[in-house]
Amino acid sequence: EALLRRSAAFSARETDARAASTTLWAAAATQRTTVGAFTDDGAMRRAVNVAAEALAANADKANAQDAANALWGAAKLRRSLDPACVRVLIATLTTTPVITGGTDGVKLEELTIALWAMATFAGDGLRNVRACAAPLMKRAKEATKKPKTWSPQAIANAAWAAGKLATTSVDDTQDAEDAEDDATHSEACVKDAKQLV
Repeated sequence: EALLRRSAAFSARETDARAASTTLWAAAATQRTTVGAFTDDGAMRRAVNVAAEALAANADKANAQDAANALWGAAKLRRSLDPACVRVLIATLTTTPVITGGTDGVKLEELTIALWAMATFAGDGLRNVRACAAPLMKRAKEATKKPKTWSPQAIANAAWAAGKLATTSVDDTQDAEDAEDDATHSEACVKDAKQLV
Protein backbone atom coordinates (compact mmCIF):
# COMPACT_ATOMS: atom_id res chain seq x y z
CA GLU A 1 0.00 0.00 0.00
CA ALA A 2 2.83 2.38 0.82
CA LEU A 3 4.28 1.85 -2.65
CA LEU A 4 0.90 2.56 -4.27
CA ARG A 5 0.62 5.77 -2.25
CA ARG A 6 4.13 6.73 -3.35
CA SER A 7 3.27 5.98 -6.99
CA ALA A 8 0.14 8.10 -6.73
CA ALA A 9 2.21 11.01 -5.38
CA PHE A 10 4.19 11.28 -8.60
CA SER A 11 2.77 13.26 -11.47
CA ALA A 12 2.28 11.66 -14.86
CA ARG A 13 5.22 13.77 -16.14
CA GLU A 14 7.52 12.17 -13.54
CA THR A 15 6.47 8.63 -14.45
CA ASP A 16 8.09 6.86 -17.40
CA ALA A 17 6.67 3.96 -19.40
CA ARG A 18 8.38 1.31 -17.26
CA ALA A 19 7.10 2.81 -14.00
CA ALA A 20 3.59 3.22 -15.42
CA SER A 21 3.37 -0.33 -16.75
CA THR A 22 4.83 -1.77 -13.56
CA THR A 23 2.33 0.18 -11.46
CA LEU A 24 -0.57 -1.22 -13.50
CA TRP A 25 0.86 -4.72 -13.23
CA ALA A 26 1.50 -4.41 -9.48
CA ALA A 27 -1.96 -3.00 -8.76
CA ALA A 28 -3.58 -5.87 -10.65
CA ALA A 29 -1.32 -8.49 -9.07
CA THR A 30 -1.91 -7.08 -5.58
CA GLN A 31 -5.68 -7.31 -5.98
CA ARG A 32 -5.33 -11.05 -6.58
CA THR A 33 -3.63 -11.68 -3.22
CA THR A 34 -4.87 -11.67 0.36
CA VAL A 35 -3.19 -8.26 0.71
CA GLY A 36 -5.64 -6.84 -1.85
CA ALA A 37 -8.47 -6.87 0.66
CA PHE A 38 -6.48 -4.54 2.92
CA THR A 39 -5.32 -2.09 0.24
CA ASP A 40 -6.69 1.44 0.29
CA ASP A 41 -8.99 1.64 -2.75
CA GLY A 42 -8.45 5.40 -3.08
CA ALA A 43 -4.67 5.05 -3.19
CA MET A 44 -5.00 2.20 -5.67
CA ARG A 45 -7.26 4.22 -7.98
CA ARG A 46 -4.99 7.28 -7.81
CA ALA A 47 -1.89 5.21 -8.59
CA VAL A 48 -3.64 3.45 -11.48
CA ASN A 49 -4.96 6.72 -12.90
CA VAL A 50 -1.52 8.38 -12.73
CA ALA A 51 0.00 5.30 -14.38
CA ALA A 52 -2.59 5.25 -17.16
CA GLU A 53 -2.08 8.97 -17.82
CA ALA A 54 1.72 8.58 -17.84
CA LEU A 55 1.51 5.57 -20.11
CA ALA A 56 -0.62 7.50 -22.59
CA ALA A 57 2.10 10.17 -22.70
CA ASN A 58 5.01 7.71 -22.89
CA ALA A 59 3.67 4.68 -24.76
CA ASP A 60 6.17 5.18 -27.56
CA LYS A 61 8.99 4.63 -25.06
CA ALA A 62 7.64 1.29 -23.80
CA ASN A 63 9.41 -1.93 -24.68
CA ALA A 64 7.61 -5.23 -25.28
CA GLN A 65 7.64 -6.20 -21.60
CA ASP A 66 6.25 -2.80 -20.59
CA ALA A 67 3.52 -3.09 -23.22
CA ALA A 68 2.48 -6.58 -22.15
CA ASN A 69 2.52 -5.72 -18.43
CA ALA A 70 0.47 -2.57 -18.98
CA LEU A 71 -2.17 -4.30 -21.10
CA TRP A 72 -2.43 -7.25 -18.69
CA GLY A 73 -2.65 -4.98 -15.65
CA ALA A 74 -5.27 -2.73 -17.20
CA ALA A 75 -7.35 -5.72 -18.34
CA LYS A 76 -7.19 -7.36 -14.90
CA LEU A 77 -8.20 -4.07 -13.29
CA ARG A 78 -10.94 -3.59 -15.91
CA ARG A 79 -9.37 -0.18 -16.55
CA SER A 80 -9.53 0.96 -20.15
CA LEU A 81 -6.53 2.78 -21.58
CA ASP A 82 -6.40 5.58 -24.11
CA PRO A 83 -7.06 3.97 -27.55
CA ALA A 84 -4.03 5.68 -29.11
CA CYS A 85 -1.88 4.35 -26.26
CA VAL A 86 -3.19 0.81 -26.83
CA ARG A 87 -2.37 1.02 -30.54
CA VAL A 88 1.20 2.13 -29.76
CA LEU A 89 1.66 -0.66 -27.21
CA ILE A 90 0.37 -3.23 -29.70
CA ALA A 91 2.65 -1.82 -32.39
CA THR A 92 5.59 -2.29 -30.03
CA LEU A 93 4.61 -5.91 -29.45
CA THR A 94 4.06 -6.64 -33.12
CA THR A 95 7.15 -4.93 -34.51
CA THR A 96 9.69 -6.14 -31.96
CA PRO A 97 11.39 -9.36 -33.12
CA VAL A 98 10.32 -12.52 -31.31
CA ILE A 99 13.04 -13.85 -29.00
CA THR A 100 14.94 -16.75 -30.48
CA GLY A 101 18.04 -18.22 -28.92
CA GLY A 102 18.62 -15.59 -26.24
CA THR A 103 18.25 -12.47 -28.42
CA ASP A 104 16.47 -9.38 -27.16
CA GLY A 105 12.88 -9.04 -28.25
CA VAL A 106 9.32 -9.96 -27.43
CA LYS A 107 8.59 -13.24 -25.66
CA LEU A 108 5.67 -15.30 -26.90
CA GLU A 109 4.20 -15.11 -23.39
CA GLU A 110 4.22 -11.29 -23.65
CA LEU A 111 2.60 -11.40 -27.06
CA THR A 112 -0.10 -13.83 -25.97
CA ILE A 113 -0.81 -12.14 -22.64
CA ALA A 114 -1.43 -8.92 -24.57
CA LEU A 115 -3.77 -10.89 -26.82
CA TRP A 116 -5.46 -12.21 -23.67
CA ALA A 117 -5.83 -8.61 -22.41
CA MET A 118 -7.42 -7.47 -25.66
CA ALA A 119 -9.85 -10.39 -25.56
CA THR A 120 -10.73 -9.44 -21.97
CA PHE A 121 -11.43 -5.88 -23.12
CA ALA A 122 -13.61 -7.28 -25.94
CA GLY A 123 -15.55 -9.33 -23.40
CA ASP A 124 -16.05 -6.15 -21.38
CA GLY A 125 -17.66 -4.51 -24.40
CA LEU A 126 -14.96 -2.03 -25.44
CA ARG A 127 -15.35 -0.90 -29.03
CA ASN A 128 -13.03 -1.80 -31.92
CA VAL A 129 -11.01 -4.23 -29.82
CA ARG A 130 -10.91 -6.85 -32.55
CA ALA A 131 -9.40 -4.35 -34.97
CA CYS A 132 -6.74 -3.45 -32.40
CA ALA A 133 -6.08 -7.11 -31.60
CA ALA A 134 -5.79 -8.20 -35.25
CA PRO A 135 -2.03 -7.42 -35.48
CA LEU A 136 -1.42 -9.44 -32.30
CA MET A 137 -3.41 -12.36 -33.68
CA LYS A 138 -1.48 -12.16 -36.95
CA ARG A 139 1.83 -12.11 -35.08
CA ALA A 140 0.81 -15.08 -32.96
CA LYS A 141 -0.26 -16.94 -36.09
CA GLU A 142 3.15 -16.28 -37.67
CA ALA A 143 4.84 -17.62 -34.54
CA THR A 144 3.00 -20.94 -34.89
CA LYS A 145 5.48 -21.78 -37.64
CA LYS A 146 7.90 -22.54 -34.78
CA PRO A 147 5.67 -24.60 -32.46
CA LYS A 148 8.51 -25.75 -30.20
CA THR A 149 9.00 -22.15 -29.04
CA TRP A 150 5.50 -22.08 -27.52
CA SER A 151 5.18 -22.69 -23.77
CA PRO A 152 2.00 -24.21 -22.34
CA GLN A 153 1.12 -20.78 -20.92
CA ALA A 154 1.50 -19.05 -24.29
CA ILE A 155 -0.68 -21.71 -25.93
CA ALA A 156 -3.34 -21.35 -23.24
CA ASN A 157 -3.33 -17.54 -23.48
CA ALA A 158 -3.60 -17.59 -27.28
CA ALA A 159 -6.28 -20.26 -27.40
CA TRP A 160 -8.48 -18.52 -24.83
CA ALA A 161 -8.01 -15.12 -26.46
CA ALA A 162 -8.67 -16.39 -29.97
CA GLY A 163 -11.87 -18.07 -28.83
CA LYS A 164 -13.00 -15.03 -26.88
CA LEU A 165 -12.30 -12.62 -29.73
CA ALA A 166 -14.04 -14.88 -32.23
CA THR A 167 -17.16 -15.35 -30.12
CA THR A 168 -17.68 -11.98 -28.41
CA SER A 169 -20.77 -10.35 -29.85
CA VAL A 170 -20.66 -6.99 -31.57
CA ASP A 171 -21.70 -4.06 -29.39
CA ASP A 172 -25.20 -2.85 -30.29
CA THR A 173 -24.08 0.78 -29.88
CA GLN A 174 -21.47 0.56 -32.63
CA ASP A 175 -22.09 2.46 -35.80
CA ALA A 176 -22.35 0.55 -39.09
CA GLU A 177 -18.70 1.09 -40.07
CA ASP A 178 -17.42 -0.13 -36.68
CA ALA A 179 -19.70 -3.16 -36.84
CA GLU A 180 -18.47 -4.00 -40.35
CA ASP A 181 -14.82 -3.69 -39.21
CA ASP A 182 -15.62 -5.88 -36.21
CA ALA A 183 -17.24 -8.51 -38.42
CA THR A 184 -14.23 -8.52 -40.76
CA HIS A 185 -11.84 -8.89 -37.84
CA SER A 186 -14.06 -11.57 -36.25
CA GLU A 187 -13.78 -13.70 -39.38
CA ALA A 188 -10.01 -13.21 -39.41
CA CYS A 189 -9.83 -14.09 -35.70
CA VAL A 190 -11.79 -17.31 -36.28
CA LYS A 191 -9.45 -18.33 -39.11
CA ASP A 192 -6.37 -17.42 -37.09
CA ALA A 193 -7.74 -19.15 -33.98
CA LYS A 194 -8.12 -22.40 -35.88
CA GLN A 195 -4.46 -22.21 -36.84
CA LEU A 196 -3.37 -21.39 -33.29
CA VAL A 197 -5.03 -24.37 -31.63
